[in-house]
Amino acid sequence: MRIWRTKMPLLFTNHRCFADVEAAYNNTPVIRSKFGKVNDIRPIGDRRRKHERIQKINGNCYAIMHGYGYGDPVFYPWYGGARVKPSVNSTEQYAALVWRRHRDGTDTVKITNGSGPHGHHNSIYDTLNRHLPRPLWFINKNGKHFIRIGGAREQTVFSKYSHVFGSNVAHYLPRHGEDYYLAKRTTVPAPVKKHWDTYYKRTQSQNVHVQERQGWMTAKDDGASLVFRRIGEEQWVHDSGGIPLPPAPKVNKELKDRYKTHMNEFYDWGVTMTPLLPLETGTYNYGEMNKLEKYKREHYSNPKRRALWLRDVLKNPEHPMRVAAWIHFTQSFQGNSGWYERATIKEHMQEGNMVEVRSKFNTWINKTANFKK
Repeated sequence: MRIWRTKMPLLFTNHRCFADVEAAYNNTPVIRSKFGKVNDIRPIGDRRRKHERIQKINGNCYAIMHGYGYGDPVFYPWYGGARVKPSVNSTEQYAALVWRRHRDGTDTVKITNGSGPHGHHNSIYDTLNRHLPRPLWFINKNGKHFIRIGGAREQTVFSKYSHVFGSNVAHYLPRHGEDYYLAKRTTVPAPVKKHWDTYYKRTQSQNVHVQERQGWMTAKDDGASLVFRRIGEEQWVHDSGGIPLPPAPKVNKELKDRYKTHMNEFYDWGVTMTPLLPLETGTYNYGEMNKLEKYKREHYSNPKRRALWLRDVLKNPEHPMRVAAWIHFTQSFQGNSGWYERATIKEHMQEGNMVEVRSKFNTWINKTANFKK
């Protein structure tokens, strides 16, 4: 079993087979406390992160738990206002990784994404990155998630993280493997579904987030989990599960053409304003985003009008949220995406890379103004 450590308290196990997982469970001491002994807590990595652990279902089934998610019988989340301890079946259904040993001697691993189309399930992504068996890889493509089998590995050095790891980091990334779509789940435990159904009926809430939550939840298994079977030393095949990748949304060109002049004027104005704005100051950006969110809550609370705020900004050069809208766009340049560094909009402009700026602007405008069919 390969174990790779960084200077951070994170462990990369990448177990090769069921026997490795079973050995890891048997060789990991239980947390030495009453709580740890009663709940048989065996951390998979740093012992301070005891919520990340191996959970024994039975002699032929083990789950890798990311903690504080649906189905966790120890570190379980809020369940509709009451703490309802999940069943064994629920643990198997929602755990990020479930290893099984079958009667024919083969091993399978079931891989599950988080429940809910909105937000990020970062703890699950991290668990899959560090504990998937190789050559299975967790891949993020612009918010769509995949499990990749095999592929040539390219070594990439990330000097940016030398202050964390002590030297340049050599990270291996898979290329050109076979991808299987790992959808975010719509399945939630029955108590969660019941809670939101009751809440919605009681309040007749017009809150956008409540209505969206009401729309996607189901207590039935959506079949989104992927199961892979091991057929040899580091050889895996897709066994079952998964749903089709939804088609990419298409741009409503007729609708967008009505705003073409307004978009060009807004873009030119924003590029002119960018050098004058303190975009490097986090408090400034945060303040503008808060101002924009408050304005949207007051004027665009109806979900049918939700996408209209940006269209109104485009049409009105004197709109009070014009600066905040441009700040909203520039935020797509901020931060990091995994291991990849992103340049800010000012850095792109200084380098004369306006093609990239315009491309990001088009992507942002299509999504934020809902110019999609």
